[in-house]
Amino acid sequence: MPISLKSFLSRNPNIKTIVFHLDNDEVGTSAATYMMNRLKNKYHCIDQHPTKYKDVNEELQEMKKV
Repeated sequence: MPISLKSFLSRNPNIKTIVFHLDNDEVGTSAATYMMNRLKNKYHCIDQHPTKYKDVNEELQEMKKV
């Protein structure tokens, strides 16, 4: 679990839902799955990785072109 996420959640006990926007590759999806499994008993976890692009930044760049 990333220390930054763990620290953020400990400082913000009002958080109920976590939405993951990690990269659309094996490392990103594996990391999201791992963290969701670790946190699912305390938080509602959602994986919203980009489906057509490598990452959120690439997705935003494509949206800007439209």
